[in-house]
Amino acid sequence: MKTANWCSVCKANGERAIAALHENNKDGTYQFVMNDISSPETAKKSAPEIEKLGLTQAMEPYMATGVVYLFDAQTKKPINQLIMALSNEDIARAMAYFKQGK
Repeated sequence: MKTANWCSVCKANGERAIAALHENNKDGTYQFVMNDISSPETAKKSAPEIEKLGLTQAMEPYMATGVVYLFDAQTKKPINQLIMALSNEDIARAMAYFKQGK
């Protein structure tokens, strides 16, 4: 999840969207990593987890905040994206749909 304290979508929807993502991931299919680019310091704190998952290069082209970027754990290729502004119901539907493809 790419977020920032200056992102209006993140401010308005972040907590709710994150709760909806976790609520619809009780089976642990997805691993969520927060990429906080609010400042150079927060970005630096986010980097080790992203690097540990091997996603540093894969995430470079994705600059938008307020977006959940989904990557395949093995190939590191992008699968899809979810905008944090989606309703809880739409997040649930999207996650269920994505899981069908696994």
